[in-house]
Amino acid sequence: MSITTTPITPDIDLYLEQMFSNEDDLLRQLRIDAEHQGIPSISIGAVQAQFLSVYLRSMNAKRGIEIGSLAGYSAITLLRALPTDGHLYCYERNPEYATFLENQIAKAGFTKNTTIVVGNATETLAQFPEHETVDFIFIDANKEAYADYVLQTFPFLKKGGVVIADNTLAWGDIAKNDVSKTVTSLQKFNTFMKEHQGFLTTLVPLGDGMTIGVKL
Repeated sequence: MSITTTPITPDIDLYLEQMFSNEDDLLRQLRIDAEHQGIPSISIGAVQAQFLSVYLRSMNAKRGIEIGSLAGYSAITLLRALPTDGHLYCYERNPEYATFLENQIAKAGFTKNTTIVVGNATETLAQFPEHETVDFIFIDANKEAYADYVLQTFPFLKKGGVVIADNTLAWGDIAKNDVSKTVTSLQKFNTFMKEHQGFLTTLVPLGDGMTIGVKL
């Protein structure tokens, strides 16, 4: 038994990839096609994706918001974890990425389960339907706006719902001083989530870290 976190060594990382990856041929090809289209390879990893699948299924999630959909790797992962009548609102700023995303979601068979909103999320979230509520918010977009995204979506999130934010270990720099503006923003975001009275929060050290807050 240990009270400290076991470091994720390259061997353990490989073990996780081999044992607990959700990546199938469709997602593998998505990565290849996205690279050919010049879309950055900055999506969540396959082990993170499996964790999200398990977590969302365990809470019987049905509806969610994704902020920063990029090529669709995480969107398809999230959609697969939902029931057949589930729905995901995908917010993507880049129109070219959104077109690629739309095509990939169609290939995966989730067109009817998805609403894609193109534009800056801090602006487009203002038009989210007032009568809608969601079970989760997944954030992987502009790191400096993470807290703003949470504040904007908090009214739509059900009690017991979750906010999940990616890259919150900040590429290994989260505990350092004298860091970039982006890392400083993530440090402030983690503090924001920890101190927010509306959430019970933790950080899961998979991939580049995911901060998770359950709405109280």
